[in-house]
Amino acid sequence: MPEQVISRDGTLIAFERSGSGPAIILISGILSDRSGVAALSKALSDHFTTFAVDRRGRGDSGDGASYSVTREIEDITAMIVTAGSRPALFGHSSGAALALHAAANGLPIGSLILYEPPFSPEDAPKVEDSYVAEVRGHLNVGRHAAAIKAFLAASGVPDEMAAAMATDNARLRAAPSMSNDLDLMGISTGGRLPVEIARRVAVPTLILTGDQSPEFFGATAERLGQLIPDARVAVLTGADHSAAPEIVAPAVATFLIEMHQDRVRRGSG
Repeated sequence: MPEQVISRDGTLIAFERSGSGPAIILISGILSDRSGVAALSKALSDHFTTFAVDRRGRGDSGDGASYSVTREIEDITAMIVTAGSRPALFGHSSGAALALHAAANGLPIGSLILYEPPFSPEDAPKVEDSYVAEVRGHLNVGRHAAAIKAFLAASGVPDEMAAAMATDNARLRAAPSMSNDLDLMGISTGGRLPVEIARRVAVPTLILTGDQSPEFFGATAERLGQLIPDARVAVLTGADHSAAPEIVAPAVATFLIEMHQDRVRRGSG
């Protein structure tokens, strides 16, 4: 059974704790609960205490009366209190967008790892309003499979693959939270990289992207590396947007061990 914390607005947030060592909180992306980071959590648990989180409205977590990015940041704040001692924060896809917002708000984390935050560079074309309206229209009347297919099609997933993914029970259960992620990713305002938010991140940051992913992820990673004051970018060979744990975990572990050793040298942890 998962553990739970209580967020500021009273919402119960579920998480699964594994391993021992320095703490890392793991945040999944769109259409995913904590199972989306479970394999990475397991891969890291030999050296770290991992906290795989069900974001609000997903899995075993509760949900509030209305959504705002602030509420999700408060959820992470509650997790940090539980994890203790300035944990690392990892986010995948829209979870990386959330992690970026949380770090920019000055939450007491030690380091930040972002795997392919789903923003477009500033000069990219604006996301079509019709796409946003279509996804939200399906969600509003409970057509969850249709909403998933519309989102995936707009993301470049082939129709046959999108149709198959839209039958997955886990994705269907998470579908109502898609509207939250559209807000989080800034889709309704063009989906472009939030430049000023990135500039406010004040902790060491690792930005990961895969060499098998669509090119815009790499462009966004490079731009984030320029905007975040203390950031490095790594392109992982053989990785795509799914963030295979056997590829991602070594890069994350190497970074976190380096950060921990640096804090020990400076006498701060």
